[in-house]
Amino acid sequence: MPKLTLPALTRHDFQTEMPVCIQHVNYGKHLGHDALVSLLHEARVRFLHSLGHTELKIGDAGLILRDLAVQYLAEAFHGDLLRFQLAVTEWHPHGFELTYQVSHAASRQPVARARTTMVCFDYTSRKPLRLPADFQALFPPLETA
Repeated sequence: MPKLTLPALTRHDFQTEMPVCIQHVNYGKHLGHDALVSLLHEARVRFLHSLGHTELKIGDAGLILRDLAVQYLAEAFHGDLLRFQLAVTEWHPHGFELTYQVSHAASRQPVARARTTMVCFDYTSRKPLRLPADFQALFPPLETA
């Protein structure tokens, strides 16, 4: 099976820090994969809140997670402070790719990289919606290769 490799962020749209709490630690005495996914979710909620939005309200749309990819790079332990940097790295007609970089706050050692595809969604009709233009306008244009 091919190894997943996510690129390091060269810029970020948002940054926050969170500690590894005891409930985040698994039987291996390090940050569990399930807890990391929950911390990524919390970082995304904070990011949206910083823009005046929520996962249930981006203009007339909500957001639903279509896919998630995580690349684990190093361990983190109870009491470690982690830095989460997030950037919109691609736009789609119905949503966007959000890339995450997680590192130890003090040493900046990478812990994980992740990517989620977020889709605008109407939770009443249960159908995707177009990405609101005013949400995309909150960000600088993405560099193209």
